Amino acid sequence: MSAGIIRLEESQGSIRVNPIGYLGDSFQSYLAIVRRLGASYDRVNKCNYLGIAKTLDAIRELSVAGFEVEVDERINHSMQDVRDAERSKTDAAKQVHDAALERMDRIDAELMTRGLALYPYQRDGVRAMSHRHSFLNCDEMGLGKTIEALVSILDDSPTLVVCPAGVKGVWLRETNRWRPDLGVPTVLKGRDSFRWPRAGEVVITNYDILPSEVSIDPRTDEKLVALPSWVRKPAPGTVLIYDEVHAVKNPTAIRTKAARILTTLVHEADGYVWGLTGTPMLNRHPELWHVLLSLGYAAEEAFESRRAFNNLFDSQGRPRGDRAAKLLRICSLMRRREEVLPDLPTKTYQTIPVPIDDEIRELLDRIVQRMIDAGIDLDKISSIAELVSATKGAQLSLGEISRVRAALASAKISAALEAVERYEDEDQPLVVVSSHRLPVDTIARREGWATITGDTKGADRSQIEEDFQKGIYKGLAMTIKAGGVGITLTHAHHMLFVDKDWTPGWNSQCEDRLCRIGQDRGVQIISLVADHAMDEKVNDLLTDKAIKIDGTVNASAVDTVGEQFLDEHIEIVPVSMVRSRQESQQVHKRADRGFQLDGIKAAIDTARLSGLKRPGFKLDGIEIKQASDQSAKYRGCIHVSNGGAYGSDSNVWYGSIDTEGYFKPSGKCTELIADRLKELNEPGALQAAAMAFGIETGACCFCALELTDPRSVGVGYGPICAGRYGLPWGG
Repeated sequence: MSAGIIRLEESQGSIRVNPIGYLGDSFQSYLAIVRRLGASYDRVNKCNYLGIAKTLDAIRELSVAGFEVEVDERINHSMQDVRDAERSKTDAAKQVHDAALERMDRIDAELMTRGLALYPYQRDGVRAMSHRHSFLNCDEMGLGKTIEALVSILDDSPTLVVCPAGVKGVWLRETNRWRPDLGVPTVLKGRDSFRWPRAGEVVITNYDILPSEVSIDPRTDEKLVALPSWVRKPAPGTVLIYDEVHAVKNPTAIRTKAARILTTLVHEADGYVWGLTGTPMLNRHPELWHVLLSLGYAAEEAFESRRAFNNLFDSQGRPRGDRAAKLLRICSLMRRREEVLPDLPTKTYQTIPVPIDDEIRELLDRIVQRMIDAGIDLDKISSIAELVSATKGAQLSLGEISRVRAALASAKISAALEAVERYEDEDQPLVVVSSHRLPVDTIARREGWATITGDTKGADRSQIEEDFQKGIYKGLAMTIKAGGVGITLTHAHHMLFVDKDWTPGWNSQCEDRLCRIGQDRGVQIISLVADHAMDEKVNDLLTDKAIKIDGTVNASAVDTVGEQFLDEHIEIVPVSMVRSRQESQQVHKRADRGFQLDGIKAAIDTARLSGLKRPGFKLDGIEIKQASDQSAKYRGCIHVSNGGAYGSDSNVWYGSIDTEGYFKPSGKCTELIADRLKELNEPGALQAAAMAFGIETGACCFCALELTDPRSVGVGYGPICAGRYGLPWGG
């Protein structure tokens, strides 16, 4: 007995799926099929629409489910047109692919004269990527995605590289090393420096200076993003490479909107857009969708629609089976280190328990007790998201959590120094990382050590990296986010985590500074964990969270290299039909107000609630201070400047933090200032930096009074200010 009749009709380049009559009990089966195929529902005509490419899948799945399928004859003509168009695209892509093979052989021969060579898996990566107009390379960190992208560039293609500011020097160095035939790259600096590359030229810029003009929609009072009028269209065949492409995972951010406009222009010029990242999904699966969307039509090429993509995950963000991983392979490439380089040393992990004093233990005990009082069982919490929700349920403020995390990091400094001394005695290089500045700054003051933080300029990063690799330094101390990208530290094979970032992707990126090509020993990752249930729980949750992310993204990794791999990836996927109609609409949605500095706001609010009228910090030439209540416009806001006298020529205004914790930068807020603010925003980082400043100068880091009590000198602030800012003192 038939489950019902479904008619497929051609409608303006799409397929209208139209049930004939009442389906009864079969309706749910029909609904499940069209949803699985990624159909969009038209509420006016009350029917579903599919892309032409899904016709055969629809016929097959509906027939298997027992439906009678009637097909409009016009669909056959449309399908033939699609086949002809795709055959033409396949031929063109095959030519590009063959040219890439010839170019790769030529480059390989030249590299051998200089003692360099491509790994076999890198040659496979070039074969997979070189002919794709929209592609994501998410090979595991350290495998050489930069090299694969450079070798994939056609000889005369104009190439624009967009990357984090601190990595521009890496692209300059690697281009000169692997593709000297492309000439010396042009590195752009400044917000008005943008230009498209000329034929055969490589231009390198960074995300923070992508061109954009923000206007206000008079109807909605929302911000719109567009390119300045002086930005011309790119040359035909332009290659656009987004390095660390997860930087454009936030669809409301101005940089993301600007990047997507550039992507659209490159595709209109029949160019290529490639994204490189070792962590395409840092936290949640929607981030992966937005990363793909920033590459143009890769998202819909693999998943058809946002709805179809979301249906592949459950309410907890876990993939339903392996379908998500299989579909991701259509538009991406991901290989694990152990698969393509089985001889490359892997990581081993060690946890060192750290005893804590009674004061820190009491802080942690109070947090746990408040959770218990709120009916929360710590043992039943299974994710970082649940832990954050639990702290809110226990009415724990961000400021309280930040202070505890900062206090924990500070409490581990002594254990970290002991470990550092052991490695120095054994003449073993060590990399120490933390999400807080105080441990990093403390260790960096040791003789023979270098440091990388948000204050470190790009050129200095490159020099520190080079000197460390030469063995000039005993060790290197880094903040997790500042040191987690763009550098190679294979001279060391031990990394010490004083504490970890609550986003496991950042921790993994730090680890892979050591475990990369050039590492000839096993890499040991050591974590300091306080001997308290709370810190042990956080460490376990971060591990579980990293495994969940790995299960979503890494499952798409190819299992083999060689001929089977090439057969899977040389297939040309239809692209003419999958250009997202939402692409042009996304850039007109509400723009980001800036970036969030909720950690800084929490620190200032804590001091304000304690009775201090205008609390503030002045560090590294940046003054962060509560605005005066006399100003109605800025009441409740926080001013950020260089601390010069208000109204004088010496005053430089960087912007303000609004009542919701968002920082609105002024035109005088440089990248360096913005990066430093983001770093100070990390939980407890502002207080930690202030304490380090106070200890160094011998004056209270808050009120500037001279410190005489030894207990004050040891922490960098006095007892009154300790109470105002909710910080420990004495003991």
